[in-house]
Amino acid sequence: MNKFLENFQAKKFWFFFALIAILAFGSLIRLWNLDTNPPGLQYDEAYNGLDAIKAFENNDYKVFYTENNGREGLYINTIALSLKFLGVNNFSVRLASALFGIFTLLGFYFLLKELKFSKLSILMGVFMLTTSFWHLNFSHTVYRAIMVPFLLVWLFYFFFKGIRKQNNWLLALAGILLGIGFHTYISFRVAPLILVLLMPFFLFYKTKFFKKYWLGALIFITTALMAAGPLLFYFYQHTDDLVGRSNAVSVFNAPNLSFPQALTKSTLAHINAFYFYGDPNQRHNHAGSPLIPPAWTVLFTIGFAFSIKDIVIHLFHYKKKKILDPLFRISLLAQGIFWVMLIPGILSIEGIPHSLRIIGVIPAVMIFMIIPFEYILRLRENLQKSTNFELKPWRWKMLNVSLGGLIAIVFLAGLMETYTYHFIWSKEAKTLEAFEGKLFDFGKLAKQTNLTTNNILIIPDNVHIGDNHRSSAFKTTAFSGYPEIKEFRFEHPMDALKNLKNCQNNNYLFFEADKWLLNQFQIICPNLKVQKENSAHGYYEFWTLKD
Repeated sequence: MNKFLENFQAKKFWFFFALIAILAFGSLIRLWNLDTNPPGLQYDEAYNGLDAIKAFENNDYKVFYTENNGREGLYINTIALSLKFLGVNNFSVRLASALFGIFTLLGFYFLLKELKFSKLSILMGVFMLTTSFWHLNFSHTVYRAIMVPFLLVWLFYFFFKGIRKQNNWLLALAGILLGIGFHTYISFRVAPLILVLLMPFFLFYKTKFFKKYWLGALIFITTALMAAGPLLFYFYQHTDDLVGRSNAVSVFNAPNLSFPQALTKSTLAHINAFYFYGDPNQRHNHAGSPLIPPAWTVLFTIGFAFSIKDIVIHLFHYKKKKILDPLFRISLLAQGIFWVMLIPGILSIEGIPHSLRIIGVIPAVMIFMIIPFEYILRLRENLQKSTNFELKPWRWKMLNVSLGGLIAIVFLAGLMETYTYHFIWSKEAKTLEAFEGKLFDFGKLAKQTNLTTNNILIIPDNVHIGDNHRSSAFKTTAFSGYPEIKEFRFEHPMDALKNLKNCQNNNYLFFEADKWLLNQFQIICPNLKVQKENSAHGYYEFWTLKD
């Protein structure tokens, strides 16, 4: 272990070889089976895809899409380009999320490097982010929230590098990324508060900091406002869209609970999600598992505690320290990101704990988990310089054994996370149901059916159908059946039966089997033949009537 670490730290080749291997593995597991994992396509995902189709078909790319509780437009416009050039399918609609996930890994490496973590700690951090079920899952789904950790890591990389190099161009780029964040997901709107919590770092970093960096600060704020400007102007004109969805799920509107009770319940639920019971939504998580693998929670807890200790020590003894310890900045940033990006989850009461709303805390969680590695490496470095030769061999051996054990734990738990995602969670029937597999397969069936003059999809009575009968609440079916779905009408069973007059060139697809109803169709049109169709996933059965 000793020789390995010394060679590893000394030779850049081995570090970059390991880094490239981790990034390649992270890219592979984010692109592998992207079209089929997760199976199906959930309603919100399909809605994003359908709006993206409209955007590129009509060349109408919006700043804000008002339907489905309102959504910022940047992500939808991004997947619109993917669908336009790669075709309408699951791979194309999910590709943007996968790429944002991959470039988050790369950005996290640069951020850790800028924060002056050791090489080993950097690799551990990137590996844990790479294999985290939490981040891997949302890199495979069509939710705009995946852009939040992507923008946070690149934002703070350019921000801190701009300060260190006194480069206003880098600060301008950081400001642009901050402004762009407002175009992604509602949770990002609290991100500027992280900068407020970093104020102690600005004050202690250099004397007369604001006098020296006032221009850079002005550029940073100006570019952020300019980048966020189109959306801010839209909200100025449409104030109801600014807080519509937030009010619906807010702790202020919790049924049967006072505000303090709802706030306490939500806070405890989200803290508990890291240790015992995570997001219960099968689309977001695996069977309510903790958001952090149990094998990593000790690292998380130690790192969290040590970061608080570092902040407290520096705040009370900063005058005695001539050089600012890099761990002070690291700790401030991690605590700032963690608590600020936890706010959107804490202030909501629906579906708690909600891992999607708090996706922005992921970079902080990963930083907490590599702080223990940094402490052990510092202890090793101090022990190397020690003159206490009697205790030195024993302590040296213990440190190496501890470090080797932690690396093994991280590695094995990470691989298990990846295995769980691709080979356990994705194969479960509950996951297929959560991603509306039956609706997805129904659309696939419509897509593969030979079209005739009258193409009808028979759907349940409780499902809304548009006035022109060309749209319905089956958004997943509409996306998976595109573009052939345009040739179909949506009908409720009895309405379709009443409208059956011409017995030629009919093509009926039934979402639900009803022998009585099928017989009634055949009584009117004896030439219609009943055929059972198995779904693409094999879990469901559909029925068709054709002449």
